[in-house]
Amino acid sequence: MVVAAGALLNSKPFRTPTGEASDKRVVDCLAPWQRSIVYWGMTGIWVTLMSEAANAWWGTQWVLKIAHGAAGLTGDGPAEIWMERVVAIAHKPFAALLATVVGPILITPF
Repeated sequence: MVVAAGALLNSKPFRTPTGEASDKRVVDCLAPWQRSIVYWGMTGIWVTLMSEAANAWWGTQWVLKIAHGAAGLTGDGPAEIWMERVVAIAHKPFAALLATVVGPILITPF
């Protein structure tokens, strides 16, 4: 999702009135509030990535059950309750913030 958003923001889909390609990128057309949402959504992905690393290290299963199973862990796993909570608190809000990035990009007035 991050790579797709970056490619979209740096694309040059605009044409001049004569039909020639323009040097204007999508990121240049964003309003300040759109830039803020995109910035914080992309910055927040680092917290999500760190929570995923903690999930793999600790063997938690509340948030990322498929990863827990893919690691070959069964049952409740070796994680303590506090570890499960740290991963949940760090992962969920920032993953939701990342999901909001696409909307402001798509409603950019071209």
